[in-house]
Amino acid sequence: MGDITRIKTDAIITLITPQGDWYGGLDRAIRNVAGNLYHNQAWKVFEASGFQNGQVVVAKKVRAHTGRFENVIFVVDDLTSPLSELLYKGLMAAKEQGYNHIAIPLVHTDATSGAVENNVGEVIDQMKIALKKFRNKSRMTISIVVYNDEYEFDLLLKKMDL
Repeated sequence: MGDITRIKTDAIITLITPQGDWYGGLDRAIRNVAGNLYHNQAWKVFEASGFQNGQVVVAKKVRAHTGRFENVIFVVDDLTSPLSELLYKGLMAAKEQGYNHIAIPLVHTDATSGAVENNVGEVIDQMKIALKKFRNKSRMTISIVVYNDEYEFDLLLKKMDL
């Protein structure tokens, strides 16, 4: 539990809308430590060809910032696909990049809460499906981060069998 930008990791996986919008606390946290460094890279892809649901954009660190993460993996989410599919695509992109440690926030619990999954328990169930599917494909370390909600953190621990 804590600030995902303070975790030393190869990349953070996060979601982006097909219109190129970012919402929620994670977006603010990334911008607070890195400005528009990662968002500008994703925006260039959007301007060139738009975004399609499930598309993955890997934005790489090109200058120093105060966060401890190196890169951001944006997965396009139009709120129609299961979260498990989107996270799996992000994890596969991380594997293709050769990353060893990924951080994932507990998504769909803030601005998009209830849009696809009805509650935090369903979000965690979807994340668990993606992680199980990915489990035998890589020896990557994956940190799931809850910002500051003890209920969500306790539920995550319970449902993930940790």
